[in-house]
Amino acid sequence: MSAVILLILLISAMSCCAAPSPGNGKSCEKPDIKHGRLNRWYWFPKINGDYINYSCETNYLPRHWTRIDCTNTGWNPEPKCLRLCTYNDTLVENAQIMQPKSEYTEGEKVQFQCNNNFQTTDGTTYGERTCLSNGQFTPAKCSGKSCERPDIEHGSLYKWYWFPKNNGEYIYYSCETNYLPRHWTRIDCTNTGWNPEPKCLRVCKYSESFVENAQIMQLKSEYTEGEKVHFQCNNNFITSDGKTNGERTCLSNGKFTPAKCSRTCKTPQQPNARFTPSKNEYEIGEYLQYECDKGYMTQSRNLLGIAECLNERWSETPHCIAITCEHDGVSYKDGEVAEFTCPQGQRPESDFGQCFYYGWGPPPICQDQSSLVPDSVPSLPDSKDKPEKGKKCPLAYSPKNAEIIDPKKAYYNNDGVTMICRRGYTMIGFPIIQCLEGKWEHPPQCIPLKPCSNPPSMIPNGALADSSVREIYVTDDVVKYVCKRGFHISGSDQSTCINGLWTALPTCIEYLCDEAPEVQHATVTEKKKTYIHSERAKYKCEKGFRFSENDAAICTEGKWMEIPLCIITSCGPPPVVPNSIINGPTKEIYESGEKVTYLCNSGHSLVGSEEALCKNTIWINLPVCGRTGAECGPSSQVQYGDTLENRKTSYKSGETVTYKCPEYYILQGDSKVKCMHGVWGEAPKCIEPCTAKEKDMQQNNIQLKWTADNKLYLQHGDSTEFQCKSGYKALSDTKMRVRCEHGKLEYPKCFKIA
Repeated sequence: MSAVILLILLISAMSCCAAPSPGNGKSCEKPDIKHGRLNRWYWFPKINGDYINYSCETNYLPRHWTRIDCTNTGWNPEPKCLRLCTYNDTLVENAQIMQPKSEYTEGEKVQFQCNNNFQTTDGTTYGERTCLSNGQFTPAKCSGKSCERPDIEHGSLYKWYWFPKNNGEYIYYSCETNYLPRHWTRIDCTNTGWNPEPKCLRVCKYSESFVENAQIMQLKSEYTEGEKVHFQCNNNFITSDGKTNGERTCLSNGKFTPAKCSRTCKTPQQPNARFTPSKNEYEIGEYLQYECDKGYMTQSRNLLGIAECLNERWSETPHCIAITCEHDGVSYKDGEVAEFTCPQGQRPESDFGQCFYYGWGPPPICQDQSSLVPDSVPSLPDSKDKPEKGKKCPLAYSPKNAEIIDPKKAYYNNDGVTMICRRGYTMIGFPIIQCLEGKWEHPPQCIPLKPCSNPPSMIPNGALADSSVREIYVTDDVVKYVCKRGFHISGSDQSTCINGLWTALPTCIEYLCDEAPEVQHATVTEKKKTYIHSERAKYKCEKGFRFSENDAAICTEGKWMEIPLCIITSCGPPPVVPNSIINGPTKEIYESGEKVTYLCNSGHSLVGSEEALCKNTIWINLPVCGRTGAECGPSSQVQYGDTLENRKTSYKSGETVTYKCPEYYILQGDSKVKCMHGVWGEAPKCIEPCTAKEKDMQQNNIQLKWTADNKLYLQHGDSTEFQCKSGYKALSDTKMRVRCEHGKLEYPKCFKIA
């Protein structure tokens, strides 16, 4: 009976697994199921409508026999074994799993929420993990925020602490004299760092806040850095920008921004004049020089006038009126010519004259005919030589305080005269005038040269420019001022000598920078609204990043310079080391400071450390797996150095060589180097010394402080101190004591004193 049953089963199996008969449907080849198997031996290909069963290995789904059908599109569903991740692997320290399951398949994600006061490495309080093909979840952790030692400028900690501090811990700090807070102040380590942020604020005293001719609003005994004091100008006084009120800001140097209230004179509304200097308002004591346009004159019949700003008014009203001259009851305009007439028995010295700003030139003077000397009467030309009307000009007549060079008895069309001012006067206008169509061109004016005393050589935070220094200064002389480093001119950089007095001196105001610029992957350790010249703003890179060079930006003449850059420090997968394997699973990304362990293959021995270290994007301390007992080739060459022994072409495992360096050079590393399993240990280095050279010191305007030698040798790590040459000065934060680093000296630089 059992034989019959066995025969029936064999026939049934053969009918199931026999080669398929030709059909019109799509055929399916034997599936390649990674980590899976078929439940029996089949014939392939299968035709449309056939089916088979498969299952997967341990730790993969599906665990049980699963049917898949051959269809026009292939096997349905697609046979696939998915790796399982268990619930225990989902657990994250200091976190709660959201909607947990007993197991997860490859590609599934599990979400988690960090406990209170804990966060992920990227600073969030939640995250997710993904089930990978190796049965593990992507790494994740929740940890308490730690706080590093705070760098508090002008401040100190209560006592010596261990750092970093954990979330919930606290410390105390206080500040130097002239900074707040003065007393010990508590700060707590939180998820967002130290709270409140430790900061020492500069104090400005109330006595420094006063503004001349103004009242301070809500006066306090002291103000902290960034605070503003408001003021109201007294009656009839205004600020330099024309307002009746203003504010001053307490700066990080303990001073307030400049401000003043003063009475001013407005620029006169005179359409026929040009003003020097040209401003909207003038302070008390300032002089205004005005020059009338062509055809106009001052009320005192001059081309040029000077007015002084008194108490809200001008000493004289700058006013230009049209040039006119009167003769025989008739009014003549600028440049017009009139024939002069005299009473009977008299005749004019000149037959006609021309109207100028200073009056008639020449003036209409009548003399008795009997008093005229015949020789002095100009002989009239014959009628045939008499010039045509409009071709002859009046006799040339010089204005007051001027003289005509080589005068003639008569002037005709295109004739010219040259005028010069008498000693002690200067000319306004062009010295040469020409006779054109019977009229003279507009004559110049000679005004007195009233000397000015020497201008101040120094102004607050500035000085007189070298190019403006001379022995004597007279009217219209202009001098320029320059500000010292960190300050700039507000308004004009000039002062003009007018009528023996200098116009208002320039003002040097301090350069200020706005808030520190944003730096990607970094934060400012001490935020401020304004920074003064040469002040630095320090930054702190985010975790996983470091500074490429400097860690602070510097405010230089109102602009931010040397802005830091934070670069990534993580490494990629660890490199392949010949004849070794990595102990344990690997990752795509490693943070700086993480390590991996290597194991040497059979027949090879480890030389050096078994652990490689990720440091600032680079894998260092990579191990070497040398063939056990192998010999080494020649020992390494060391720059500037040599071996005590004679060098050989090969060395047995265990042999050593000893290195030495020249005088002044420092040997860095072990002087004895051993051959182990065909690999030499790391050779030492000979670090070269530094030489302080006269040429380099000359270029930086410095000299050695403690020696008169022109050249100095320093070993690596040694320090020396420089000082500025006479007439030069360094910036306040310049370090004059420098250290020799690998043969290089970072020379300080000094600048010429203004």
